[in-house]
This record gives sequence, structure tokens and C-alpha cells, in this order.
Amino acid sequence: MKKVLMVLLTLSIACLITAGPAPSAEKVLKLGASVCITGRLAKEGGYVKDGYTLWMEMVNQKGGIKVGNDRYKVEIVFYDDKSDPQTGAKLTEKLITEDKVKFILGPFGSGITLATSAIGEKYKVLTVACQANALNIYERGFKYIISILPPATYYLRPVIELSQKVNPAVKTAAVIWADDAFPEYCGKGAAAYVKEKGLQVVYEGKYPKDVKDLSSILLEAKSKNPDMLLGGTYFNDGLLIAKQMKEQNFGVKMVGLSVGPQLPAFTENLGKDADYIMGCEWWTPHSPWKDDFFGTAKEYAQRMKARFGYEPSYHPTSASVAGYVLQLAIEKAGTLDVTKVTETLRNMKVTTVWGPMAWNQAGQNTEIHSSVIQVLKGKVEVVYPFEGKTASHVYPFVPWNKR
Repeated sequence: MKKVLMVLLTLSIACLITAGPAPSAEKVLKLGASVCITGRLAKEGGYVKDGYTLWMEMVNQKGGIKVGNDRYKVEIVFYDDKSDPQTGAKLTEKLITEDKVKFILGPFGSGITLATSAIGEKYKVLTVACQANALNIYERGFKYIISILPPATYYLRPVIELSQKVNPAVKTAAVIWADDAFPEYCGKGAAAYVKEKGLQVVYEGKYPKDVKDLSSILLEAKSKNPDMLLGGTYFNDGLLIAKQMKEQNFGVKMVGLSVGPQLPAFTENLGKDADYIMGCEWWTPHSPWKDDFFGTAKEYAQRMKARFGYEPSYHPTSASVAGYVLQLAIEKAGTLDVTKVTETLRNMKVTTVWGPMAWNQAGQNTEIHSSVIQVLKGKVEVVYPFEGKTASHVYPFVPWNKR
């Protein structure tokens, strides 16, 4: 019996020596994202969620975020804000106070971000806003907000610039927009730039953000016989504009919408009726930019398509880049202290797959670069600037009854 006990004791000691100390628990950095999974902005919100997810998966595959001598795997807690600012604000507070997230990755849309970023500011938690560039967000003197997109007022400018390079040049424009922060700044910014370029704005109109029928406002615009129609839109009203323009046989020489033509679902819903409609992209898979994390724009697009089944517009890309610039700021600061990370990020100048990026003290990205895209034969093509085009623009707009 003694021999048996001695053998068991010897084996136990050997196991303890072999096993060594217990492995330490994996360090996790918890981030929060309340995004539009349902509701009127679900399509755009879904793209944002995909972009965040791709970055999270990639950074974890690469070993996580380096913080000093430690590495942290990323966990993103997602909630559905139902495309509603008040719901988004409540969920953001829940993320901070109950889920104890360290940083917030912003929702889709300036209107919702206007509400959620106030919660982040209250608790001194940084929001990296991937899809919020309305000016009123950044005019409140907030410290804990950073934008990926440049200001919304600049967004449709490339379409207007192209309208002066075609033959014959556009002379008159109608401008309409949804009654929400981002599309309103797009629309008003476009109208101001049209006037600055010496064109005549023959009609300006605003419609409800949850609009179901745009026939009246389109008939009013049509009655002014504009050469060009510009729309400060989200996806659903962009679709509605195209459908009801066709119903009314509303003919113009050029159509430019802020959201819609860039997205795969636009052509999926409209088919041939999507052709010749223009939009703008802050980023495309043909952009010349690259970084050490995502690679080239083309390589990023290939990753997105392999993971989610579609070629990305700037919407998921901005979300992925939001995660990446936060990662860069944390690694440069060498700490998870929110104030230090925020200060580091605001003072950084970086080039990512998105392009050059730098921020002013309001948190706005001051590096502005965008392209005009046009749907041609069901495919999104870059048509301006001409030196970066993937296809030649079609002008004037082909009449609805001649397709």
C-alpha cells in the first residue's frame, strides 16, 4: 500500500512540474455598436455592421490590438437601434453603463449619431463615427467624437463639377432632400455649390425622412424643367425617386443622388431603371490607397466579397476603417485610457485603405477626396475624376421611354 501511495505522490509531483503555471485569461477589449439592423435604414446599417465585423475578425486573426506589452482580442457588442435616434441613445447608454464597453463604434446616419454621441460625451467615452458627417454633430464642442467621413456639404460637389465638363454643360438644377441631418446637409450644400458655380437653382424642396410617396415634390420639380436633379437621399427614398421619376416620365440630362446608386441593392431593386443614375463615393474598390492592415482597396473589396457576398461601397469600408484607426490610436498611445486615445487620434495623420486622414479639433476628417459613380449596364463605374475612371460617363441621361 505504501508503495502505491509513493507512486501516486511521485506522479502527482511530476504532473505539477510538467503543467507549470495555469495560463492567464485572454485579454479582451469590449467595444459597443448600436446599428440599424431593422427599420427604414436597415440596408445601410447592415453594411456598417458587416464592415465592423470584418475588421474585428481580421484584427483577432492577427493576434489582437497591441496595448503596451499586452495584446487584446476585440469583442463588439451589437444592438439594433431600429433606425431610431432615441432607441440608439438608450442602447448606447446601456453599452456604456451595463456592458462596460471601452469605446463606441458609431451607428449609421447623422441623425442617430447626433443623439448617441451626446451619451458618449456625457460618459466621456469616444465615439468613432463611421457614417455621420452632418455639421451640427461637430458644432457642439464635443471632445469624444471623431468622424471618418468628411463634411456632408461637400458630398455631391463632384457631380456638380462633372456637370460643367459635359457638352452641353448643365445650366439649371432642381435640388431635393430628406428632412434628416445628413441628407439635408447634402442637399443644401449641393444647392449652395450649384449657385457658386454660376448655375441656376430652379427648385428646392424638402420631404419627410420616412416618405412613402414623392410624386408631388417630383411633379413640382419637373414643372421647372431642370437640366439636372440632385437628391440628398438615403437608400429607400433614392429608390423611390427613381421609380416615380419613371412613372412621371420626368426627363433630365443628369441625376445625382447621395445614397443609392453606390449600393448593390439599388440595382437589384431597380434593374435597368438604375442605369445612368449618378452618385458619389468617398471610396471605391478602384481607389489608389492601401495600408499594412487591409492591403489595397481591391484586396479589401475581395475580402468583403468573400465574407459577405457583395462588392463594398464606402459604407462598410468606412466602418472597417473606423475600427482600424481606433486600433492605430490605441497602439500609438500604448494605453486604453480613453482621453489619451482620443487625443492621440485627433492629432494623427494617417493613410489607410480609405485614403489620407487627418482631423481638426472638432473631430471632422479634413482630408476630402471623392469620385462620381454612374450605374452603367447594371454595374457601378467610376466616371469622374477622369484620370481615375473605370468607364466613360453617359450623358445626357437616357430617357425612361427609350430604354
